[in-house]
Amino acid sequence: DQLERAIRDLDQATRDMGNAASAQQPGQKGQQAGAQGQSQAQQAAEQLKQAEKTLEAMRHQQAGSEMGDMADKAAQLAGQQQDFEQRLRRNFGGGEGNKQTAQQMADEKQRMLDAWNQLQKQMQQAARDIAGTQPGVSKNLRDAMGKSQQEEIGTRMEWTEDALRRGLGQYAVMQEAPVTKSLNELRDELKKLEAESASQGAGNDDKSQIAMQQALNQAE
Repeated sequence: DQLERAIRDLDQATRDMGNAASAQQPGQKGQQAGAQGQSQAQQAAEQLKQAEKTLEAMRHQQAGSEMGDMADKAAQLAGQQQDFEQRLRRNFGGGEGNKQTAQQMADEKQRMLDAWNQLQKQMQQAARDIAGTQPGVSKNLRDAMGKSQQEEIGTRMEWTEDALRRGLGQYAVMQEAPVTKSLNELRDELKKLEAESASQGAGNDDKSQIAMQQALNQAE
């Protein structure tokens, strides 16, 4: 596993740095030993730098991929919802509508509700995963979840499904506009957070470079 290998490399480089630093402590005999210790320290610092860069890159790639996946799912769901609302208005805006169509659209709404629940779980997990490395993105993601819960997206979806199954499609029409609006806003917010996550990842790479250079200077 690439992640486990990167962690092992980082651990080994850290130990090598410690060993090299010990070799340069007062009491070592001769300039040759001191020079050798300094060379070992420089090599260990470079290895540590590379291991850290690899690990950070993998973390940022994973976070960016997760944010991108959620943004794509939100966009897909928002598109489905907009199409669903338009068809619901056409079929039931003027009255009770066709029973077979009502059952088909109820099944479709159930699948959309399942997709919404899965997206909520993914957002919750992602917010926890990036809380340590990207706290700002994590907070904004939690805020987006809280907003969508306040707007009762899931509850409104459930109501529409139930109304369609009970032959009350004309009343379900009124529930759809707020859902469409909320999902469009969530889609836009997740797209912004995807870009924010990528931007913070680049910033963290710069900080990692500075930290590794400081370690190299100390070793010298």
